[in-house]
Amino acid sequence: MARQPQTLNTGDFPSVTDPAPFAEGTPTDDLQIEQLENDEVLIGDPDLDLVPEIDTEFDSNLAEELPDTQLSSLAARLVSYYESDRSARA
Repeated sequence: MARQPQTLNTGDFPSVTDPAPFAEGTPTDDLQIEQLENDEVLIGDPDLDLVPEIDTEFDSNLAEELPDTQLSSLAARLVSYYESDRSARA
């Protein structure tokens, strides 16, 4: 699903060519800014448009929809976070 452009009040925002007011050392992101007609700006990460959509009900169990490899990865990360938190409290 592609994102739709939204109209912004350009007086409240710096122009697209102004440098971003971020601190030094801030990691760069992959956001792209596309200026459309009528003062519309599309800001986003084009890779997010490539995420496949799964046709499911709103309240369906996502664990039943995700592949086992992705579930294993998520489980390992969750257990790692739990163990790190638990050891930090000991």
